[in-house]
This record gives sequence, C-alpha cells and structure tokens, in this order.
Amino acid sequence: MSVFKKYESKAWPYSYKAKLRVKYLCGGVPFDEKAIEGWLKTKTTETDDLIRQEIIRIQIDRGISEAEATEEVSKLRGLKGFKRNPDGQLIIEGRQVKAAIKEAASVARAAGKLKDRWGQTNKGLLGFVAEHIQVREDRIPLGVKEPSGVLRELVHTSGPGGRRSAFSMTEYLDEAEIEFTVQSDWEFTEEEWAMIWLTGQLQGLGADRSQSRGRYIVEAWEKLK
Repeated sequence: MSVFKKYESKAWPYSYKAKLRVKYLCGGVPFDEKAIEGWLKTKTTETDDLIRQEIIRIQIDRGISEAEATEEVSKLRGLKGFKRNPDGQLIIEGRQVKAAIKEAASVARAAGKLKDRWGQTNKGLLGFVAEHIQVREDRIPLGVKEPSGVLRELVHTSGPGGRRSAFSMTEYLDEAEIEFTVQSDWEFTEEEWAMIWLTGQLQGLGADRSQSRGRYIVEAWEKLK
C-alpha cells in the first residue's frame, strides 16, 4: 500500500466502474513455436480445405513436390491468443483497454465530437487522455479458461521476396464480459464520456479490429464515490 494512500482520492478524484459486452473479442498475443505445434496436433489436420488449397497453389507456383509444399506451408502458420492468469483463466490487460480509450478519443476529436485542447496547459487531446485517464487494473479476468474458438484465415502479403501467404489463427471469445475501473483527475462531462465510448464501440477492442471484430456496447458506467 502506498504511503500516500490517504491522498489518492485527491490525486484521482473521478472513478468509474465500467462493464463492456464485447462481440468476438480476439486475443493478440503471439504464441511460441512449441505452443503452435501442440495446438496444431490437437486442433487441425493437413487435410483441411484451406490448407490443402494453399499446398496445391505452392506446388503449382514453385514446381515442387507435395511434401515440400506441405513443409513450406507449415512454416507459414502462426497462432495468437489470450494471456492467462496463473489459474488458467483468460485475461485482457488494462493497457489494451486504455489504448482503446485513446483511439476512440482521437477518432472522436477528428470528427469534431470532442474539442482539441484541454486543461490549464491547453494540451492536445491524445496526450491529455494518455496522461489523465487511467485503467486501474493491470490484468482483467474474462471469467473462462478456454476461448470460444479459433478463427483461421489465409492472409496474403507482398514484399521484396514476392507474394507470401500465411495462416492467421486467432483465439476469440464470443460475447465476452469485461469489468474494470477507469480513473481520471479531470472531470469529463457525461456527454464527453459518451462521445468517447459511443465512438469506441464501433472501433472495437482487442486484436483484428480492422475486420470489425471486438465491437462492444457499454452495459454499465457508474461513477464511484
């Protein structure tokens, strides 16, 4: 406990309890090679249609054998997912929620829904939000020990080495519930908070937001005394 605990309410006088319901919350933590290998042994086979199609494509494009194409495809697969608590429960980190708040505020400002300059120093909104809004929890438990499933997609990229394909496999939770505490030393109005959250709910939370995953609704927003 901090020796300055008695002054905490003065340093951060505005606290809110938030509850979000997230559709398709995706984990974004890359798993190591051994974890991927173990997952593949239990969750998929080389006869999956998506994998077979890519093996055939690489065979044709490079003029190599099926065995060589299969080995090449196996090198291109990756799995990302959620961190776990010591008890095995899936978590999302508070920093991810704060990042979502910052992104939402930035998008809202660009549309004129929030003013550009804040505080006694007239600071820009993005820097102001980063310094004056905090998510209390470092690790936010998600209430389950297993994801709802794994999204498997074929991703194509281009670079100096030419066209490459990779299998993107992402753990997800359907209808995840997240509860956390937001603290601030600036008294944002209810409308200003609404502009942040209503903008953010369509921007999303977690990984794969560009695919419209991680969209949420705010089920509770309670100011704490």
